[in-house]
Amino acid sequence: MAIRTEKFLEVSGDGSRGQPKYAWIKQFLTGELSAGRMQPGDILPSERQMAKSFGLALGTVRHAIAELEQEGVVRREHGRGTFVSEEMHGQLRQGTGSYVLLAVDTRSIDVSLLHGFELGCKRVHHHMTVCNSENDLLMQGNLVLQLLEKGKDVAGVAIYPVTSPATPYYQIAPLRNAGIPVVFLHRAVTGIEAPTITIPHEEMGRLAGKALLDRGHRRVAMFSGLAITGTDEEYQRGFRDVLQSSGAELPDEFVYIAKTQSADPAKREKQSLEALKFMLGEDDAPTAIWCTSGGIEELVYMHLQELGLRIPEDISLMGLGEADGGGPISQRIARVVYNDSEVGRLAAELLDEMASGKRELDNTERIVMPIQVFEGKTLGPVCRGD
Repeated sequence: MAIRTEKFLEVSGDGSRGQPKYAWIKQFLTGELSAGRMQPGDILPSERQMAKSFGLALGTVRHAIAELEQEGVVRREHGRGTFVSEEMHGQLRQGTGSYVLLAVDTRSIDVSLLHGFELGCKRVHHHMTVCNSENDLLMQGNLVLQLLEKGKDVAGVAIYPVTSPATPYYQIAPLRNAGIPVVFLHRAVTGIEAPTITIPHEEMGRLAGKALLDRGHRRVAMFSGLAITGTDEEYQRGFRDVLQSSGAELPDEFVYIAKTQSADPAKREKQSLEALKFMLGEDDAPTAIWCTSGGIEELVYMHLQELGLRIPEDISLMGLGEADGGGPISQRIARVVYNDSEVGRLAAELLDEMASGKRELDNTERIVMPIQVFEGKTLGPVCRGD
């Protein structure tokens, strides 16, 4: 096929206006696709032909094509050539709306999820917007109204529904009524038919409990750094069930739920330290602790060291989250893990499939993310003498 380069030469001029020349090639080719002058399945001219047509170095063309291949715009077949990807239908809509991540609290979302959502949006050529409801139902409702006001600037919404009180269907229904694709993260909203990417919270509790039971722990504690939510209840239910089924216990006094959502680190540290001192001062003190919210396990780790306890020789510690996320301390801590980056990537791709008509808006697929135990350095057997 012949590429008409007059437009390219007209916009690129002699200096590419601050952008590298390979970026202009990408812009030109994606523009041809968006305009319908190139179609999915079409074969591109050879890189040498394009270099000659554009009047640019062969290496510049190769750079542009390599990036388009990485982004899924084109595919190479050895011995045959480079083709426009058959998956391009509906992908080149950049500028026709953002995919929105509506979170309950951006402070508690793993960076991996945000990164995965960002990569997913880039892969389907959409902008990304992040909103924070602070787990407040009224604020979430206001944000939904603001998104509706933006109209065509919003192409889809991935939402962590507010948990306390539970999100009512009528708060999300206006998005669906406006034809805006919706994907639920972690939990669905009753009455709204939309796909859900979920984490098996009860199963995570069971997996954490089993890991501790396998190492002989029978008196354990559970820590959460956030006020109680439906998710915490699911963690606790699975954790308690597997412990009780083996004759172990999770006494109510060994369940710590933060009394406040305060952003003051000093206040949070004081509360958690007081709770630890109380638990460890009991005659039947816990031999292991499971932490169920991001960041609290590092705080507990430091508190235990301040109290002169060796981990895991004197007490074992577990958390949850990303296997390869967090800093040096987090990397030491055993935890139940899932791939949060994959959650974000899947959310963006599901939104795009619905926006492009490949998937029905009212489909109710439930995607459950796999989980496993990352043993780290803080999970050990019960200390001799306990």
